[in-house]
Amino acid sequence: MTRMRAGLGVGLVVSASLALAGLCAGVGLSGLAVYHRILPPPAFSVRLGDVEIAAPCPPSEIVCEKYPAFFAVWRGARQPSGSMKYRLMWFVYLSPKR
Repeated sequence: MTRMRAGLGVGLVVSASLALAGLCAGVGLSGLAVYHRILPPPAFSVRLGDVEIAAPCPPSEIVCEKYPAFFAVWRGARQPSGSMKYRLMWFVYLSPKR
C-alpha cells in the first residue's frame, strides 16, 4: 500500500510540474506573439475601488488606434475632483506590422 501511495505522489508531482511548465511556455509564447503582432494585444480595464488598471489606452484619456504600435499598461487613481489621473506603469513598442 505504501509503495502505491509513493507512486501516486510522484505521478501527481510530475503532472503538476508538466502543467506548470506548459502554462509558463504558453504565457511566454503568447507574449512573443503579441510582440510580433501575430496576436492583437489584449484590451482591458479593471477597476478596484478608486484604482483602475487599463491597457493599451486609458478609457477616457487617450484615443488609440485599433491596432496601436505600442502596448502600455496604465494605472488610474481617482482625484478629489472626481476625475481619474492615469500614470504609465509599463510600455513596449511592438514590432512593425508585416
